[in-house]
Amino acid sequence: MGYCRDLAPDLSDVDCEHIVACAIERAVSKIEKFDPDRAKFGTWIRGFVLYAVRDWRRDHERLQSFDDEERALEEPAVDALGTLFTHKPTASETQPVSERNAPLLAAVQEALSKIRHDDLAIIALRDIEGRSVEVAAASLGINRDACRKRHSRAKMRLKDLLRTDPRCAFIFTGETE
Repeated sequence: MGYCRDLAPDLSDVDCEHIVACAIERAVSKIEKFDPDRAKFGTWIRGFVLYAVRDWRRDHERLQSFDDEERALEEPAVDALGTLFTHKPTASETQPVSERNAPLLAAVQEALSKIRHDDLAIIALRDIEGRSVEVAAASLGINRDACRKRHSRAKMRLKDLLRTDPRCAFIFTGETE
């Protein structure tokens, strides 16, 4: 529940409970695929919660009225300087960063500052703000397929930058610090 609240602080407890129940149901149905050599059980379960939150948002976004969708399209996601107007910090973002995670956070911030502005905009819309492909595409003035491709390529470029940073090496090798 705590991880779900961190991912979606705007949702009610009832919605979070529903999301966690769906995630547990999916995890139980795929328990035979769990490999303790590849991941810890808690990390594996969190993946199901993350995807359940994304699915819930996608499904409930479809239920919005046309007026709500139109307002979301008019709301600017990024200002002229590339800073986010609409991002609401999650509970984990408002807590101080531990000394252990500070180098990793610095590496991610540095990598984000190095990527192209259009890559930053699409990552901000899709990953930070959690906008749907349709809303992100409309905000950027491109079609859905182009939005998906650009988002995928932007994430690959960001991942390549992080992969070359020694502070992030343990993420890609699977080793613990």
